[in-house]
Amino acid sequence: MRADDTRNPQISKSDHSATMDHAQILIVEVWVPLPFRTPLSYLFDPALAPDGAAPRRGARVVVSVNNRRLVGIVDRTSQATAQNDCSRLRPVETVLDTIPLLAEQTLDLMLWTARYYCSAAGELLQLALPPALRTSSRLQQSREWLTVRYWRLGRAPTEEASGQLQGRKQRELLTALQTAPAHQIEHGHLRSLGFGKAQFTALETAGLIEEVIMDELAMEAAKGEEEPQAASDGPPAGHTLNNEQKATVEAIVSSDGKFAAFLLDGLTGSGKTEVYLAALDRLIAEGRQALILVPEISLTPQLTARFEKRFPGLVCVYHSGLTDKQRLLAWNDIRLKKKPVVVGTRSAIFLSFTQLALVVVDEEHDSSFKQQDNCRFNARDLAVVRASNQSCPVVLGSATPSLESLQNAESGRYQLLRLRHRTAAFARPQIELVNIRSRKLTGGLSDPAARAILDTLQARRQVLVFLNRRGYAPALFCQSCGWIAGCSRCDSRMTLHRHDASLRCHHCDLRLRLPTNCPECTSGSLVPLGSGTEHAEEALQALVGDDIPVIRVDRDTIGSTSALHDKLELVKAGEPCVLLGTQMLAKGHDFPDLTLAVILDADGALFSGDLRASERAMQLLTQVCGRVGRGEHAGRVLVQTRLPSHPLIAQLLAQDYRQFALNELELRRQLAMPPYSSMAVIRAEAASEAHLQQGLALLASQLKTVMTQQHLGDGVTVHGPFPAVLARKKNRHHGLLWLIASKRATLRSLITGLMSQPASPDRPRSRALQLPGRTGRHQPFSWSLDIDPYETL
Repeated sequence: MRADDTRNPQISKSDHSATMDHAQILIVEVWVPLPFRTPLSYLFDPALAPDGAAPRRGARVVVSVNNRRLVGIVDRTSQATAQNDCSRLRPVETVLDTIPLLAEQTLDLMLWTARYYCSAAGELLQLALPPALRTSSRLQQSREWLTVRYWRLGRAPTEEASGQLQGRKQRELLTALQTAPAHQIEHGHLRSLGFGKAQFTALETAGLIEEVIMDELAMEAAKGEEEPQAASDGPPAGHTLNNEQKATVEAIVSSDGKFAAFLLDGLTGSGKTEVYLAALDRLIAEGRQALILVPEISLTPQLTARFEKRFPGLVCVYHSGLTDKQRLLAWNDIRLKKKPVVVGTRSAIFLSFTQLALVVVDEEHDSSFKQQDNCRFNARDLAVVRASNQSCPVVLGSATPSLESLQNAESGRYQLLRLRHRTAAFARPQIELVNIRSRKLTGGLSDPAARAILDTLQARRQVLVFLNRRGYAPALFCQSCGWIAGCSRCDSRMTLHRHDASLRCHHCDLRLRLPTNCPECTSGSLVPLGSGTEHAEEALQALVGDDIPVIRVDRDTIGSTSALHDKLELVKAGEPCVLLGTQMLAKGHDFPDLTLAVILDADGALFSGDLRASERAMQLLTQVCGRVGRGEHAGRVLVQTRLPSHPLIAQLLAQDYRQFALNELELRRQLAMPPYSSMAVIRAEAASEAHLQQGLALLASQLKTVMTQQHLGDGVTVHGPFPAVLARKKNRHHGLLWLIASKRATLRSLITGLMSQPASPDRPRSRALQLPGRTGRHQPFSWSLDIDPYETL
C-alpha cells in the first residue's frame, strides 16, 4: 500500500522523517493481522537499532495501525529514495526477532495460498505462528516459556579445586560436564539424572561451573544444535512387510530428493501406517524432517503412539487441542529440527520446515482437511503444493480416496499405489443387510441386531454400534396436533437431550427447557421421534446388562482429547464392550478385538442435494465397515436400512469402493462438474430474505458484467441464486451462487474481475453492496468466496 493512499491506516499527521537522510531510511513492507490484500509500509531507521540491522523477511515486528499495536510479519525491505514520500509513514516500533521465524518456503507458500483462495494474507500468516507469538501482550510470557537453562564448565578445573569437591555426586556432575558436547548440559536433563541444587551450588561456588540462560527464540535455527540422529543400530524393527507394502515403500523412497505425488489406495486394515513408518525409516536417517497430517485431533494420540514407538524421542505433535505453551514449545522444536517427525492437523501444513523429506496425508478424503471459515484452504491440496516447492515426495493415503485424487491418479498427475490385501488373518468383513421397514425398533435397534450383539459379547468379543446422530431424539412431536419443536432462529428442528431435559439446536446452540405440554394445544402427549446416540445408549445398556460397559463417543461425551483417549483405552483393554458413537469412530481407529459393527441408520446418509453427498455417504459407511475384523477373528457388519435396493446400499454390499468411485467420476464428467471443471461458491448472508435476494441479484449482475468485459463466453457459467441447505441460521438468511468454469484460469479471471469491482472494498471476505430502495445506505449483506468447495449447499 502506498504512503499517499488515504485509506492507509498507518498515516500519521506528524512528520516522522522530515529531517532523516533518505540514504539511511528503509521502507519495510509488513503483513498485519487485518483483512488487507497488500502489506502496509513502515519506516525503519538503522540508527534506531543497536546493531543497525534491518528486519529480515519472515521476522516479526511491532507496528501501529489506527492506534493499535500489532505484531506483523516482514515481507520485504527496500531503500527509501528521494521519490518516496516518507513523511506520512509511521516507523516500525520494535523488531522482535533477529532471525526470521518463518522459513522462506513457508512464507512463499502462505502468500500463494492467500492469492489462490482470495484471502487476506496477513490474517492467514498468523496460522504459521503459535498463539503466544501473535500478540504483543504475550511477548514476555512467550520469552519465559522459551528460556532454557544450561550448566557449563566455568574454567578448567585444577587438581586442587577438584580435590576440594565433597561427595560422589559433585564429582559425577563435574565429569558429566567435562565429557558433554561443548561442555554444557541443559538444567532439566541434569535434574533427571539425579543432580540437585546442592551439587549445582557447590560447584558454582568453587568456580568450576556456571549457569547460562538462553532464549531459544533468538537462537539461529539449528545453530549449536545437534542434528537428530537415529540410533546406531537403527530404529526398532516394525512389522514384516508383505510384497505389496515393500513395493509401495520402494516407490516412495526412490523419489527422495525430488517431487513426486502418490495416491496410496489401500483397503482398511491393509497396513498403510506401516508403509509410512517404513518409508520414514529410510528418509529421515539423515536428520531431515517429515510431516504426517491427520484429519482430526482424536486420531493424533493413537497415530503418535505408533510413530513414537518406532522413533522414540523424535516425534512431535501439533494441533489446536494443545495449550498455548505446549504449542509454542512444539513449534520451536520443529523450527530447530529437534523433532524431525511431526504429526499434526491441517494448520501444521504451515509450520516452518526447512528440510522436508516426506509429507503424508492420512485419510486424505476427509472433509476436516478443508477449512470452513476465513481462508477456506484445503490442507490436502496444500500438502501437494508444499512438497512440490520443497522437492520431496507426498503420499495421500486412504481406503476411500476422494474423487479428485482418483482423477489425478487416472490422468497421471499422481502415481497410484494400491494395497489390495489386509494384513489381518481375515480379509474383508461379511456385510449383511437388515430390512427394518416393518420391524419394531428399540432405541433404533432391531431384533436381529440385538441378537448379534449378545452373541458377540458372549464370545468375549467387542461390538461397534454406529449412529451419526447425537442426542436422545432428532425431534419432539405432539401426537394431538402435530406440532414439532423447531428452532426460533434457524430453519431446523430442535434435538431432544434427555440427560439434562433440554431441547437444543445443533446449528446455533439455542437451548430450551424440555416442555411438559405442547405449546400449541397444551396437550401432554409429547413423544420423541427417532433415535440418537443417547437413546441408543439407554437401549443398549438395558440389552447387555450392567456388567458390560457401553462406551458412548460423541460430541456430548467428549470434551477433550484426553477424554476420548481414556474411553478408547477401555476398548483397547480387550474386554467385551459395546462402543457406540458417531463419525468420530469411523476414522482410522484400530481395535483388534472388534468383530461386529452395527450401522443403525444407513439411510440417513443417502439423501442430500449436495454434489458430494453420495461420495461422502459411501466413504463413511465403508470406513465404518473397515473397523471390524482387523485382528485374529473374522468381522461381521449388519446394515439396518429401509431401502435395501438403493444403488449405494447395493454397492456397499459388494464392497467395491473403486467401482463406485469410477461410476461417480463418469457421472461428474458427463455433468461437467468437479473434478472435470473448476468451481467456486459465493456464500451470502443478510438480515432479511429481501436483502439477500437483492444482494445476490447484484452479485449475479456484476459477474455477468465481468464475463462480458473479459469475453469469457461459454467458458464459465453462473448458477443460482440458490437457498443454502439451511436457509435461515442464527436469524440470518443464507444463499449462494455457483461459479463453474472449464478451465481454472478462466475461473480465476472471473473472480479477479469480481474482486476489482467498485463495490468491493479492501475487505476481501466481506462485501457491502448498496441495495436499491434506501438511497445512501448500505444494507447488512455480506458474502465470501469458497474456492474448490467441499460442501456445495
